[in-house]
Amino acid sequence: MKRWWQALCLGAFLSTAALPASAACPLCKAKADATAAENREEGKSLNAGIMYLLVMPYLLAGAIGYWWYVNQQKQKKLADDLYE
Repeated sequence: MKRWWQALCLGAFLSTAALPASAACPLCKAKADATAAENREEGKSLNAGIMYLLVMPYLLAGAIGYWWYVNQQKQKKLADDLYE
């Protein structure tokens, strides 16, 4: 029962957390289209900023996952050494 409740709460949080972010996409597209029509370099920097914002959560999650994996391996090795 507890796991079901946690999954429900996580799903509700994730579904509501993404709502405000969807409003920014049309604004970015309009800005990129306007700068592309004028042949300015702002579109490239806007795309670079979007890529930066896109990559950071994955790098953070990867770093946390790697840290967790290394610690689990250390604990497993210590437990194996303890029982030998």
